[in-house]
Amino acid sequence: MKRILEYTSSDDDDDEIVQKKIKLVQLPKEFQSSSNSTDRSGLWPTFVYIPIQNKIIENMNFFDKLHIEKQQLILSDYHVSLSKTVYCQYHQIQPLTDELKIVLQKFNKFNASISRIAFMHGNVTNLGYVVLDICKGNEIICEMISAIDKVMEKFGLEKFYKNPRPHISIASTPVVDQYKNYEILKDIEEFDIEIETVHCKCGNRLYQFDLQ
Repeated sequence: MKRILEYTSSDDDDDEIVQKKIKLVQLPKEFQSSSNSTDRSGLWPTFVYIPIQNKIIENMNFFDKLHIEKQQLILSDYHVSLSKTVYCQYHQIQPLTDELKIVLQKFNKFNASISRIAFMHGNVTNLGYVVLDICKGNEIICEMISAIDKVMEKFGLEKFYKNPRPHISIASTPVVDQYKNYEILKDIEEFDIEIETVHCKCGNRLYQFDLQ
């Protein structure tokens, strides 16, 4: 069974930041992701995102800062979401990815920077996320989300959430009452990540769109 992480407060304050300790709990069955490439109705789960190399995140020792052991994390394929997971029909896959390629060709490679670790409520009941909050570069990412939304709308698919806050999720946790919808856990030294490509996963197919 997959696992998620749970917060417990530490007794110590460090530089006026409340440190958090995290322990493992079992992930409820209803929250376990399926490995099927299509759902039972034959629709293809489709998701657009910016891939982030695992070693970039793991080498920064964020897990040590929050008392998380690396081998215990369930989130390992780090990314920045650019769409919800939507469900399209097989005949939509090629025209959809063709449209995505066209709109994403308008974007150049760029650097995004991260300067804090935060907690964010998810859209799945009782689940939240420990995230790396993107500061510099978030305007460009929001422009990409808006462009992708127009493509999704053209195909009758669901658009992304309103007022997006670009981030990289590094761990999931049960939502705890003391946390707001968004709360900074720790400020960190700012570092850059080069954004060069966007991926679209359609069932078991992966499409790559290189930025200019």
